[in-house]
Amino acid sequence: MTAVHITHPDLPKAKPAVTTEAAFEKVWKGRGWKTLSADEAIAVERDLTEPAAAVAAPAPATDATTPATKASKTTGGQA
Repeated sequence: MTAVHITHPDLPKAKPAVTTEAAFEKVWKGRGWKTLSADEAIAVERDLTEPAAAVAAPAPATDATTPATKASKTTGGQA
């Protein structure tokens, strides 16, 4: 039983899947799915996760002496 990596060209945000070659021929091929090499599947997953990782990166910590912090101290802590 041979495993194959598959993807669907009309689902650009779907991660590649792994299935058997027999299941691909019987089920997925007729639904528009295509096979990928292992290297292609890795590249597709990397492309899908790298932009998300850049967005999910934490914002830089702000300095406690920023003007907004100083202004709140000069008003006696009243908002």
